[in-house]
Amino acid sequence: MRKMKRLIKFRLPYLFAAAFLLLCIGISCSEDPTWTKPTPEQEEIIPAVFIEDLVMPDAEEIFIPEDPIKIMGTGFDKYDVFLFRSTSEDPAEETKYFQAEISEVAEDYVIITVPKTIDLRSYELILKRYNKQQVLGPMTIYKAHFPAIPDQAGMTVKGRVYCGKKAVADVVVSDGVIVTKTDKDGVYYLPSEKKMGYVFVSIPSGYNIESEAGYPAFPAMSQQLLNEDNEQHDFALTEIPGGNTNHVMMVFTDLHLASKTPNTAGKYADIDQYKNKFMPDITAEMAQYANVYALCLGDITWDAFWYKTMNQGPENMVEVRYQLPNYKDLMKNFPCPVFNVIGNHDNDPKVVGDYFTELPFKQHIAPTYYSFNIGDVHYIVLDNDQYDNYNGGSRIERIGLLGDSDPQKWQMAWVAEDLKYVDKSKKIVVAMHAPMTSAGLNPIVTLSGGNDLLGLLQGYQVEFLTGHTHTNHHAKIAEGVREHNVAAVCGTWWFNVKSANGGADYDLCKDGSPTGYGVFKFNGTAVQWYYKGIEVARNEQFAVYDMNFVKSDYKSAVGAKANEVLVNVWNWDEDWTVSVTENGQPLTATRVYRKDPTHYTWQKDVLEPAHAPGSPNSTYLTGYNAHMFSAIAQVPGSTIKVVVTDPFGGVYEKTIVREIPSNLPAQWVFTKGVNVDEFVVDNKMPSATGKGYISYISNCDPALDVNNKIARANTAGEPYITGGWPGDWWLFTIPEMTIKAGTVINAKFHARASGTGMKYWMLEYYDGGEWKPGAPLQTTTVGEGDQAQTFSYNYEMMNTDHCLIDRNMTFEHAINNGDILIRLRCMANWQASGKGALAAPNGGTHRISVQNNINPTISIVQ
Repeated sequence: MRKMKRLIKFRLPYLFAAAFLLLCIGISCSEDPTWTKPTPEQEEIIPAVFIEDLVMPDAEEIFIPEDPIKIMGTGFDKYDVFLFRSTSEDPAEETKYFQAEISEVAEDYVIITVPKTIDLRSYELILKRYNKQQVLGPMTIYKAHFPAIPDQAGMTVKGRVYCGKKAVADVVVSDGVIVTKTDKDGVYYLPSEKKMGYVFVSIPSGYNIESEAGYPAFPAMSQQLLNEDNEQHDFALTEIPGGNTNHVMMVFTDLHLASKTPNTAGKYADIDQYKNKFMPDITAEMAQYANVYALCLGDITWDAFWYKTMNQGPENMVEVRYQLPNYKDLMKNFPCPVFNVIGNHDNDPKVVGDYFTELPFKQHIAPTYYSFNIGDVHYIVLDNDQYDNYNGGSRIERIGLLGDSDPQKWQMAWVAEDLKYVDKSKKIVVAMHAPMTSAGLNPIVTLSGGNDLLGLLQGYQVEFLTGHTHTNHHAKIAEGVREHNVAAVCGTWWFNVKSANGGADYDLCKDGSPTGYGVFKFNGTAVQWYYKGIEVARNEQFAVYDMNFVKSDYKSAVGAKANEVLVNVWNWDEDWTVSVTENGQPLTATRVYRKDPTHYTWQKDVLEPAHAPGSPNSTYLTGYNAHMFSAIAQVPGSTIKVVVTDPFGGVYEKTIVREIPSNLPAQWVFTKGVNVDEFVVDNKMPSATGKGYISYISNCDPALDVNNKIARANTAGEPYITGGWPGDWWLFTIPEMTIKAGTVINAKFHARASGTGMKYWMLEYYDGGEWKPGAPLQTTTVGEGDQAQTFSYNYEMMNTDHCLIDRNMTFEHAINNGDILIRLRCMANWQASGKGALAAPNGGTHRISVQNNINPTISIVQ
């Protein structure tokens, strides 16, 4: 009850209390003065009387932050400055000042508001005008109009939960081991052994909780215990007008912030990426919703970069590089409350034992496990990584919920106690870092302790929200129980993975999903969700690849088929549908377990060349995912339309007009003076431009001729073969080609034979399932008697002469994503050095040569 107000005349002794000087020299009444605390040298006591007939609230009246205070009197001005100055008998205690806001000024009164950030103590209220002041009187600020909470035997922690001047009953409070709830007066008691070092409140539905001082985005749901015999910890709530039954949860994970700088492998500054890409994108997405909250699912930092002297022993880990307080400073102005989950990289690598490695997280961020309520949803945050780090500085961790550390044991027992206060009609959302399930075509629960947790949650509708994998995957664990494993904000650990194999211009995660976050929209217990790629339009939910144009190293790695179309539906689950048509005709879309082509090409073209062989961290490499769909088109150059429908009726479409692939012209460039014995172990010489290779095909038993390998001549850098047999051939292969019937292909190159090398050759091309001559045929008979041979050929090579082959060949049959094959075949073992002798079966040399700067070339004429 507030007491009767009393008249306080300006002649009271308060007029002559200690004062200080306001730095407002030169400010006129036409300007709004800004008060700054004066230095001791600037303070000056200039008592003044501005207000006549002053009537103050009673000196013993109790006020709380944000209370309006009405002060009667005449002479108030809208530019007056009202200050609460702390009073204390302790001379060592710093004097504090808090400025009140004026909400109304009238002829005979003023209404001011108690500052929200004010400390709880006694004050003098002072009116300042220019460099003069009038002390108006004393005032005491308390949290609420509640009586003191008496101690109880055996209880070591007590407190009250309140909202304004109202106590809030039935609010769950815990120390991480014991769980209780507040009584009708908002009071709770805990017989806490203070094992976890904090007490936290499970924020009730319909309320928000005060933020941490200086960190608006961090809910002050927990308080550090002081290890006193009896200590009190109160929690102030704010009621939400209209409640928060309908709310939106922004879910992001795996930031891996380390304040790194760019490097030659395409990795770039993580803080810049966070500020310039992630923050603008998620802020814009949040702006369209009301009652917005955020969950960060862990790995907010990167333990490998907590100290500047990592891997040098714990005694040398002194200088801090980037740790949890840095993250907290970066996130403090995030545009909504953020609830944080501890990840495996958020533990201190310097200390030993799970209890101690997680202490920084508990001290700076939040409890490692806790709960809160929003609308009809009960959120449970868990720590599913035991970070033991036995040796200090050499990370040792175990993913799971059933570890042998004390925090892991206490956590599962706490979950059982917490759920005793949650009605089965509520939706449960479990947020933790590592996933519950495998990410294959048929996911199963793989998390240690996962089935134990499911046992505790039996009878509830449950959504699991997890991260850790840097990929998207969803799993229906049981009826009414699902997992949403969300891809990473940092993608592939801040590597710049973009635009390969036709991929769009966005950064990628290991499964080909763009970097991004999940958006979960709750209406009571009903929930809808979508994935929002960073710098990617909301309605873009998949990528389409024409496999005819994907690099051959990927196609060979996954066994891609001719005319295959691959669709990567990033946020797919079993309630989505995927439809593919070709020129209006339906194709069968089959779900496959594959790697994303864009990410794989980045791995091969950027990541691996930037590291020594075998050295890239395996966690960066492209992973298989189960949200890929394969369809086989009938012909190249067709129009493909993909229509994807999500479980909530959202329809997403994409149409591509496939080009006809061409790897021509292909040219081989030989370099003189190269001294290499064997060209390649697989006898294939790749073209320098275009896409093709030269090989030598031998019909002999390889065991009889170990020299049948392409080698380079010392002087010309030409490919050559030592020894050979009739029926052997040089083969030009242009892979992955699509050509129409009637296409004319030109082959232009020099060939030669020397010594006992073969003299008679046939140029041929493969068309319609048979080999056809590529030049007019000639027939000859050589030798006499038993050695006489009659055969056809179209090129004759004289000893050491360069024979120019320049021929157009018309392919009468189309090729659909197949190989163009052209060969030069040995027709008889008659030596090039003369007509009078047979060639030894493995003698002499045969070469594809260079003459007059003409390098071998295969090209399309028409």
